Amino acid sequence: MIWLFGGFAILEYIIYFRHNPHFFQGDTIFWFYRRHRTISDFLMSFFKLDPGWYRPLTDKTIQSLFYPVFGFEPAGYRVVQYLLFMSVIFATYKLAFIVSRSKRVAVIASLLFGVHTVNAYTTYDVAFVPELTFTFFYVCAAGAYLRYRDSHGRRFFFSSIACFVASLCSKESAVTLPVMVVALDLILNRAALRDAIAAARAHLIILVLYIVLVVGYLGVQRPAFRAILDRPGPEVAYRLALDRTILINADYGLSWAFNIPRGWQTESRHMDPWAITFLKFFRTAVVLLGLWLMFRPERRIVIAALAWFFIAILPALPLFEHFVPSYLFCPLVGLSIGIAAIADAAYGKIAKYSPAVAALALIAPLTLLAGICAIAARNDAQDNRMLGWSSRLASNSLSALKAKYPVLPSNTTIYFSNAGEPGLSWDTSDGELFKIAYGDESIRTLYWDWGVVITKELLERGPLIVMKYDQFHFTDVTKEFLAASEPPVGYQVRPEYRLAITPDVAKRGEKYWLSIAGIEDSDVTLHYSVDGSPVRAVTAHFDNHHQASFDVSDQTHKGLYKFVGFRKAGTEDWIQAAASIRID
Repeated sequence: MIWLFGGFAILEYIIYFRHNPHFFQGDTIFWFYRRHRTISDFLMSFFKLDPGWYRPLTDKTIQSLFYPVFGFEPAGYRVVQYLLFMSVIFATYKLAFIVSRSKRVAVIASLLFGVHTVNAYTTYDVAFVPELTFTFFYVCAAGAYLRYRDSHGRRFFFSSIACFVASLCSKESAVTLPVMVVALDLILNRAALRDAIAAARAHLIILVLYIVLVVGYLGVQRPAFRAILDRPGPEVAYRLALDRTILINADYGLSWAFNIPRGWQTESRHMDPWAITFLKFFRTAVVLLGLWLMFRPERRIVIAALAWFFIAILPALPLFEHFVPSYLFCPLVGLSIGIAAIADAAYGKIAKYSPAVAALALIAPLTLLAGICAIAARNDAQDNRMLGWSSRLASNSLSALKAKYPVLPSNTTIYFSNAGEPGLSWDTSDGELFKIAYGDESIRTLYWDWGVVITKELLERGPLIVMKYDQFHFTDVTKEFLAASEPPVGYQVRPEYRLAITPDVAKRGEKYWLSIAGIEDSDVTLHYSVDGSPVRAVTAHFDNHHQASFDVSDQTHKGLYKFVGFRKAGTEDWIQAAASIRID
């Protein structure tokens, strides 16, 4: 056993952790900023949401414990991540053995689970500690419950309860555990439905209390639940939809479950066509062998594995435009056990005729699968927008600032001209990265893609730094940026004057129109910025219909135009605007 897990430990280290000393991605920085400062802060987190989530054991525990020791040095956190990940693999092995009574099935299941491409996420950094910890306790709770039902040992019962509570305090998806243990009891132990429910009544009572207190009273992700009836815009990050969204996400999830790339989330795996063909062949073989197994005693394991996958993934399926591969981590525990049982049954059948052929038929595809997944996961960790891409942006922006400004005066404003990377605010947690690094809460960070420009009030606030982004590089362009900009002014908020642009996109040879309600037959000076440029000015005449037209000629610069303010001729007040058009 020691040699086995030693081998697994080396394999996982090589795939996910060796030569991979990356910085932190956006969500991790978000939780670094909100880390606990005292033990009292940690204890109070059990009685409130933070923010919108109820994960008192996981969301910022690692950051809180180790930031005073490691700071922003990734190596120490990678060790913690590695230990947590290996704990989940060990728990998966134990559950697979409990279910199958076969060490071979347990080993194959651990291998399949351990090399899956989804682990590019869960091993990346401490933003995914909730996924790891919730899954660890979830698997332990299920395994202990099955031991309890088999032996009626009270220690297994209380272990299952304790792990269930810990899982609920790690991530909300643990709410499915009572349904899971009832389903496993029905399938694996052939218990009567009434007996299965009665045996799990303690888990069900805990679930009811959790729903009443955390979902009802504290209101975990209340905007997401409200979105079911009244779908909001993208300002609400997590939106639930009880419609075809569930089927779409399930379809994607079934592809990702077999490591087959689909959608923008998996483009960064950079898989060769032959590798994708092999994965599809592997999926077909699993399905066909699974159907064959339906006529054998092992079918209960396969059915239980499918039940595990779909029950565990259920909370994530209604997520509208926010279904990501990492949500498959816990569901894959069951699916890996099911595929392992299928592989073991096929091996046993072939071994009756030729043990050598059986060994080759088992080892060869698993080895090839592991190789494909290892390369894809490394690529994903490096280039995925949520992972390596994000951490490079955060690291490079901080390094560029620190190199030029080792110390920043109070009330410094950092302005990013980031047209080439509109998501930079997420990668730096809206500038909280720089507040942490410089230890100064007065630092303010603004981003061009927010529709923000440099104003008179901004200059009066304190020192200003303008950083321009280009291909992962950040350059201080403060002097030339201000020199090329229109003189900064202050923009007033006047709701009665609203600037609108039609259409949203225009091409050369076409026209677009600006309209301002309340302004007619008058010249208006407009302030705008193109692709992060300094503020420019243009004067246009608005007719009796409150409109001004613009021709898109060969001399018109392509890009995203953001109109930020305007002033009517003969007046002194600049009025704030927020309208944009893309010129292609």
